[in-house]
Amino acid sequence: MKITDKDRERNDMKKLLCLFLTVLCISLPGCGSSNAYNDTQILVNEAGSESGIENYNKAKIIEEYSKDIDSGLFLFPNETEKMMDATFASNLKTGFFDTDGYIILQAKYNAEDFEAEVERLSNIECSVMDVVLGVQYDTESYSLPAYVAVDGFDHVYEYALIDRDNCKITYVLLSYPEDVDLNEYEQYLKLDMSEYMIKDTLKCFSIYVRQSKNDIYIEYSE
Repeated sequence: MKITDKDRERNDMKKLLCLFLTVLCISLPGCGSSNAYNDTQILVNEAGSESGIENYNKAKIIEEYSKDIDSGLFLFPNETEKMMDATFASNLKTGFFDTDGYIILQAKYNAEDFEAEVERLSNIECSVMDVVLGVQYDTESYSLPAYVAVDGFDHVYEYALIDRDNCKITYVLLSYPEDVDLNEYEQYLKLDMSEYMIKDTLKCFSIYVRQSKNDIYIEYSE
């Protein structure tokens, strides 16, 4: 799969497309109302929001969003049965050019299951084009140590924050965090927020993508 640089005039294109659709709609008979304009806005900014651990469904998220966010969600657990307590929140907005938003799952485990989950996270790797990359262990970027699967590639971040004192793990997926209201989840974000303002995101780390000799980006696929 060839991945184009979504940074290129992304915001300008959105504005121009929205303006074009609005002008087109107004020019059509019966479409010059405020309701017609609102319909155009909804087309561009359709959003999906879920919360509550009962709504966590990794398979569904992968089916609907994995290609657009360039992630296989390897860090996220498949099941929730071993979690003693858990919270889940997701808000993903699919537009014409990309998907913006976040997925945040926090889980508390007993000591044995916590250690087993940390072991699983530490051993995650992905093979693309016969090249295997494992997760990175980051002790500096966040308030807690983190296992990182994606660190800014195409404006996507996937990581798991490890809270050993409380046997908690917070699994995080962000897509275009600079465009999303994340004030409620600031404690899970990078300590230096300026690190999200990356220009050449295709040079950033991801276990899911490799660059070929022809400058084509090949993405992991099942």
